[in-house]
Amino acid sequence: MGRYFHRPLMNVPPFSTHPHWITDGERFFAKYGAIGILIGRFFGPLRAVMPFVAGFLEMPTLKFLIIDLISALAWSPFYLLPGYFVGAKMPSLLPEDERISMMIQVGFIVLSIVIAWLVVRFVRERIHSHSMK
Repeated sequence: MGRYFHRPLMNVPPFSTHPHWITDGERFFAKYGAIGILIGRFFGPLRAVMPFVAGFLEMPTLKFLIIDLISALAWSPFYLLPGYFVGAKMPSLLPEDERISMMIQVGFIVLSIVIAWLVVRFVRERIHSHSMK
């Protein structure tokens, strides 16, 4: 879509309501190239626009597909396995006290959200600081 419909798609939500996603994605991709596709999968706004930007910047299709497949294989375990292992260990750690177990689980969730927020904030600041130079 990015290769063939770049201009018309910029007028369609979510790109029309968040045009900075495209410029941020272009800047990120121009700086990091193919590695940007791999890294971009781990950050929400970049994940949404990296394929579009790769097409717009005419990255070869096979190269994009290989990198995207590798990043997909890394992304799912990275996000799913920590929660699975924590959840699997909880009953054996605290089988009798469900309230403490629930508090620990909520703590892990809150901690995960805070860490994700900090990472996204850091990446946004880095992208914006490089765009100001």
